[in-house]
Amino acid sequence: MKVRGDTTSAWLGLGLLLGGLLAGGGCVSRADQLRARGREVEAALIAERDRVLQAPTIQAAERDARLDQLTRYRGTLSAANVAVGAIANIPTSTLREPAYDAVEELYSTIMWNIPLGPGEKIRDLPLGFRSGQFNVNELTGSTGPSRPTGSKEPDADGARPAPPGFTGR
Repeated sequence: MKVRGDTTSAWLGLGLLLGGLLAGGGCVSRADQLRARGREVEAALIAERDRVLQAPTIQAAERDARLDQLTRYRGTLSAANVAVGAIANIPTSTLREPAYDAVEELYSTIMWNIPLGPGEKIRDLPLGFRSGQFNVNELTGSTGPSRPTGSKEPDADGARPAPPGFTGR
């Protein structure tokens, strides 16, 4: 069997395949886009933590306060990352997009706040995350969940129970 010496057609085929994959970028789900954004935010938090740890001019008290602040942002980021997976379980589909919007706004808020030090005016957490966990009721103005978090009992309307760490409907 003779192998063709011209690899142009192979490169052209590879280019068309990659181009097709890139053009199909609109097929990525909103949850996948937010997961990617969450990884970017986490990388920025790690980079800032490393910068603070290696900065020779920062006093110990200021360094500790800054690291505590970054740790709080990391906890908030974890809540957002869990929320991205939980949003698909929201029984009312009309709440999913506002919930995804709240996660996206939270990621932007964390990114905005990362370079700010303790005592500086930071951007407040968006609705849905003000309680330190994801709460859809904050998005809707509802007074509270119709059943306890983690309950195995369905609502009267037959809605699925919320996953642990998720409040609201």
